[in-house]
Amino acid sequence: MSLVLLLSLMSGCGTGGGGNSGGSSASDGSFAGLKSTGNVEFKYATQVSIENFEGGYRLISTKEGDKVLVVPEGAKVPDGLAKDVAVLSQPAKKLYLAASAAMALFNAVDGVDNISMSGLNESEWYTTKAVENMKSGKMKFAGKYSAPDYELMISEGCQLAIESTMIYHSPEIKEKLTELGIPVFVDLSAMESNPMGRMEWVKVYGAMVGNLDKAESFFSEKEAEVEAIKGKSKTGKTVAFFSINSSGLAVVRKSKDYVPAMIEIAGAKYIFDNLGDDTNNLSTTSMTLEEFYHSAENADIMIYNSTIEGEVASIADIVSKANVLADMKAIKEGNVWCTSKNMYQATDSIADVIVDMRAIFSNDEEGIKNLKYIYKLK
Repeated sequence: MSLVLLLSLMSGCGTGGGGNSGGSSASDGSFAGLKSTGNVEFKYATQVSIENFEGGYRLISTKEGDKVLVVPEGAKVPDGLAKDVAVLSQPAKKLYLAASAAMALFNAVDGVDNISMSGLNESEWYTTKAVENMKSGKMKFAGKYSAPDYELMISEGCQLAIESTMIYHSPEIKEKLTELGIPVFVDLSAMESNPMGRMEWVKVYGAMVGNLDKAESFFSEKEAEVEAIKGKSKTGKTVAFFSINSSGLAVVRKSKDYVPAMIEIAGAKYIFDNLGDDTNNLSTTSMTLEEFYHSAENADIMIYNSTIEGEVASIADIVSKANVLADMKAIKEGNVWCTSKNMYQATDSIADVIVDMRAIFSNDEEGIKNLKYIYKLK
């Protein structure tokens, strides 16, 4: 496809401000001449909405103003669309994905084949299907989010670039993509404080690849698993979830982050009650090891977060990073665990991680034998 033809096809597609879909429809329930048939239900996610229209059209809108109109295969693109509405005509087979947490959600709705361009290298993916597609050439590396391969994306006919919130740190990249006629959609699932809200973004990607029914079925099944755990009694345990960075600081989750919420659902209590502030969208904060020790000294359980700094093999590995932690209760009692390095990308398995946590917090021997995303350190 020539560059001129591609830009012509994509003209009018892009991103911009303007709120979510609730404000995009006319007062008579229409949008660009399309009649609304109601919204897709989101029970937990607050950063996105999907509005259905007659003829199978769907409008995906985020709180940051991105809008994507999903157009059914063979259907006409409505006239008069605003410039801030990206058009994603089905079949959506030419997607660029830099938002790594979304890959597992695409996988859950059989949508990995819809991603032809990746913002990660083969070795950085943990979703088996993504690795296989990169090995076979079905999915090509098209540059990191901060240095995309514009030429490849144009030659491949990229329909939509799906970015993480990291793209906000490189606004010039977002502007360039839009200038080239490649619309940008920013995945805001990381801004969901409810862990189920993060996983509920599966509906967004189900809608994008024309498999919303499967997305809704998948989510309902996982929700039932979590609801079963919510019905169980609290364990009374306190938990410190952390990692140690290259600067020798303890990196912990803010109290309102989704990980503390998972800990709560699993029946324990996050050791930090009011940590962090709302001045930025970061989910973590750093503190000195001495501060961490004094705040989490008596935590019953410690879970080392390997998704940032890499996995550790033993308690001694942690102590070697920070001798000051040697006298912490959990370390002295040997109640220290580590997440697998792929946990961050396993957005489709949040329910499974909660199941793992419940087994650990309740000391369920059978459950501990079948842990999927957390392992014990000795």
